[in-house]
Parts: sequence; structure tokens; C-alpha cells
Amino acid sequence: MVSGICESNFIYEIQEQLQKELIPVTPVSSLNKSLLEKIDNCNSVCISVRRGDFFNNKNAKKYGVCSPEYYIRAKKYFDKKRLENTVYFCFSDDIEWCKENLKFTDKNVIFVSQEMPVYETLRLMSRCKHFILSNSTFSWWGQFLSEYKDKIVVSPARWNNDGYDTNLIDKNWILIDA
Repeated sequence: MVSGICESNFIYEIQEQLQKELIPVTPVSSLNKSLLEKIDNCNSVCISVRRGDFFNNKNAKKYGVCSPEYYIRAKKYFDKKRLENTVYFCFSDDIEWCKENLKFTDKNVIFVSQEMPVYETLRLMSRCKHFILSNSTFSWWGQFLSEYKDKIVVSPARWNNDGYDTNLIDKNWILIDA
């Protein structure tokens, strides 16, 4: 399997430069201004849930890694940390699935549909302080572009079901069986 640019070791050497350069030139949309303000003014945790093509008939066997239980356990990890003013922002291409299957009913959970330009979703995700990743490079980019120095990243322990050993998983992350 050929690895992508984000799996190259040198990418961490240029992380700060990329964080400064990979910024949308378009101002934040008026619909997302208050959301971005909420993200900036709390202990924001980005929960990235990828469904779509990862769970279709063709790809589910290989990429269908993250179960509802994974996300529930990852959220419990943060709940136990009792970070002050924690708000969870659940980003997904299938918000209805998230609401039905993750059962996050707390008042501090905000569901964010990705029905917006990709750069807008990535801008919002990368402004979060902490992350619960799916096994997706888009999810990975969200945390990579975050400039919050004390971020906590929770990741699935594996990124696919065929034994591929990825460089995407950082040694400092909290790994949870998916």
C-alpha cells in the first residue's frame, strides 16, 4: 500500500508552517460564526465520525473500524477527565446515524453536519482543543492543523481491518479499541 503525504515522517517537521499556510482565505460563513465562537471559548472536543463510503458494501470490511462503542468509550475518557467547560462537537457526514447510535444526549454535545464546504468543516474542526478521531485522514488533518499545544487526541487503535500499520497514529495519543 502506498502511503500519503500525511504518513510521511517529515510532515511533523513542517507542521507549524502548514498550520500557518493551510488557512481558508474565505472568511468564516455567517452561519458558523457563533459555532466558531463556542469552539474557541470552551474546552472543545472534536468528535469526527466518518460513515459514508467507509461503511458501504465495497469498503465496510476494510475501513468499517469505528463502532458506536468506540465513540462512546472515547467520550467517557474525556468525561472522566472532568475538563472545565467541556463541549463536544460531533462532526459527521451522517448526523442522524450519530444521534441514533451514539446516544449522546448531554446538553454539552453539539452535532455539526458536514453539509458545507470542506474547508469550512476543517476550519471548525481544527479550532477544537481536543479530538476523538475516526480512522480517516480528514479527521487526522483536523487535529494536525490544531494549534492548541495541550491537545488530547483519542484514536482508534487500528485504522483499518487488514493489518496495515499506519504512521498516522502518534505515540502520544490515547488508543482505544474500535
